[in-house]
Amino acid sequence: MIRFHNDQIHMLVVHETQLAIYEASKLECIKQWVPLESSGPITDATYSCDSQLIYASFEDGTIYVLTASALRLTCRIYSTSYLPSNPSSRVHPLAIAAHPQEPNQFALVLVFT
Repeated sequence: MIRFHNDQIHMLVVHETQLAIYEASKLECIKQWVPLESSGPITDATYSCDSQLIYASFEDGTIYVLTASALRLTCRIYSTSYLPSNPSSRVHPLAIAAHPQEPNQFALVLVFT
């Protein structure tokens, strides 16, 4: 998956094992981030509305918030903080979307299996 920065010069490339920021005109990788801890595959990632943050969702339900400038982890949200402790079915994030006007808000699309 590919998401464009607000400047339309940089793009976020999302793979299940890593995130990378490329300069779009040269297709040159500028920064790369590989999670140190295994939270399962990355299911989606996107820039915040002001392109200062990146929200990444993982198959185990963990959400990572990273700085867009350095791909530095600033926050980790575990699924136990937003899902019931004893769900009747397996739940994992399918997609993540940034709020169009509030840079510190996002929404998750959850899949129940």
